[in-house]
Amino acid sequence: MPALLPLELPPRATAGGTALGTALGASEAADEDLADQDLADQDLADEDRRTASVQKLCDASAADISTLYTVQDLLGEGRFSKVYSVVEEATGQVLALKELDKGAIVEDEEGLEMLEAEVLALKRAGNAPHVVRLQKVIASPDAIYLAMDRVPGRALVDVIDERGALECSYVRHLMLQLLTALAALAEVGVVHRDVKPENIMVSEEETERPHLTLIDFGYAALLGGGDAPNELTGVAGSPEYAAPEVLSWIAAEADETGEVVGEPYDAGCDVWSVGVTAHVLLCAELPFDLPKEATEEALVAAARHVDLSFRRLKGEARVRRGKVMATLEGEAAMAPARAFVRACMAVARPERPSAQQLLDHPWLGGKAVAQVASVEVVYVFTAEAASDVREQLGVTLSAGDPLTDPLLAAMREGLQVPASMTNDQLKAALVAQGFLECKTDESGLSHGLRATPSAPTLAPKPLTALATTALATPASGPGQSATHAGPARSIQRTYGAPHYCSPRQAP
Repeated sequence: MPALLPLELPPRATAGGTALGTALGASEAADEDLADQDLADQDLADEDRRTASVQKLCDASAADISTLYTVQDLLGEGRFSKVYSVVEEATGQVLALKELDKGAIVEDEEGLEMLEAEVLALKRAGNAPHVVRLQKVIASPDAIYLAMDRVPGRALVDVIDERGALECSYVRHLMLQLLTALAALAEVGVVHRDVKPENIMVSEEETERPHLTLIDFGYAALLGGGDAPNELTGVAGSPEYAAPEVLSWIAAEADETGEVVGEPYDAGCDVWSVGVTAHVLLCAELPFDLPKEATEEALVAAARHVDLSFRRLKGEARVRRGKVMATLEGEAAMAPARAFVRACMAVARPERPSAQQLLDHPWLGGKAVAQVASVEVVYVFTAEAASDVREQLGVTLSAGDPLTDPLLAAMREGLQVPASMTNDQLKAALVAQGFLECKTDESGLSHGLRATPSAPTLAPKPLTALATTALATPASGPGQSATHAGPARSIQRTYGAPHYCSPRQAP
């Protein structure tokens, strides 16, 4: 029997197999093309959304910014921005103009969120005392511009570098102004999150009563009103000045299991930073020892176990402008200062006083309380809000009429405001939504948001809509958990010190 020959497929069958393989390959390629197209469409939709978000922040547009401002000097540079000293053509006023690359902002979700928070925080702050004022936000084809007051003087960190530890009375005067600023910000739901000497400008520094201005709201966050949360999460700011509850998010964000949870926080984190700043001013050093290349774990441990020994305050003379002062500041002057720093740096958040409460601290002599209490803050209705309130509650009301206690009580009842929301939170929500403007006397020492011609007027939502959004958010008390967690943090560097910031959901 002859041997069997190997079976050979006819050419047509082989060709047919090749055609089938080609068809299958073409189908897979088509699927990949569709997936790529879906991703491209999603990216385009995200870019359109971010572009729209940027445009919503702007008060005006200009094809050529040079028609509005003449540049004098470059003041500084950041990751996305440059800051110039400029002269406004229409008024001759010297301003600071922050230029941001629109393309970079639109492509970077975190950068956009930080810009939104900065602009909205400054708009809420309005004419708050000792806070840099935002005049307007302008869009050009390639950039976004923030026109702000040009703050005179120099950074407080430069004063410390030059003069070392400062006189107790000098520091007390600065802390009075800084707390006045933070109390005003807290009242309208703004948390700075990066209070430190680098972000504090001082003018008239050679006098006994220097003037302080808080700047750089790049890490600011909003609390209460609209979509803003009632507690914050995530790491932000400069670690040496960050409160323990803020630093707790370092481990939480590094933990991939989700078992480590950070501690939610509020404006109390700024008070901790005030304490560290006061210590640095009084002692010319941080309140804790850290190696030059400190780990994140070391930072957290140092903050939670800080030993306030005030070494530089014990019997040392103060050096000022190259001359040793003949009279030493004694124990009677230093004891209240030490108590003030310890109060600011209470590790347990519920034990830490607010900025408003600290204004009554014995070290400040009660002057701050008398000064601030003498200023009457009046909330008045906008025109559209007055019309809406008349319709919803059936009361006689006109634009500019004040928000009285009986009217506030009627609004709480008519809008079914949750009992957990305080009157101050309700007022902040109404300001944020454009129902109210906050005005003070001419002294400028206001704890609220003062109306300013350069600030945009928001179109109020109907009160019924407000009741289901801004007012429907319950207020969290100390110890309550936040309902959201921050994404992974990023690290940036400013003035040579590490900065931490978790991307925030846009307020």
